Amino acid sequence: MVEIDLDNPMGDRGSPRALKVVRVNPPQSLLGVVERFDAFRGYGFIKGEDDLVYHLHRSEIVDGHIPVAEQEVRFFSGTRQNRPRACYVKICLE
Repeated sequence: MVEIDLDNPMGDRGSPRALKVVRVNPPQSLLGVVERFDAFRGYGFIKGEDDLVYHLHRSEIVDGHIPVAEQEVRFFSGTRQNRPRACYVKICLE
């Protein structure tokens, strides 16, 4: 839910200004397994427990560890360019 500033509907940059944003559905974390990750290029793929394959970019890895194939991770699902993307990825070290 987004509450818009009706006194200044176009804001300073020509778009509506949000006064308040409330998340309607809380995000759910998923478990997944790294299919592959290219450390040189900084991206790879995760197969989630929902059987979708998510794109993984190094900027989304929280703890700074470089993931390797077959490693289990926990992440939040997102989209970019209408494709599944892994967000806020944590490697399960145990």
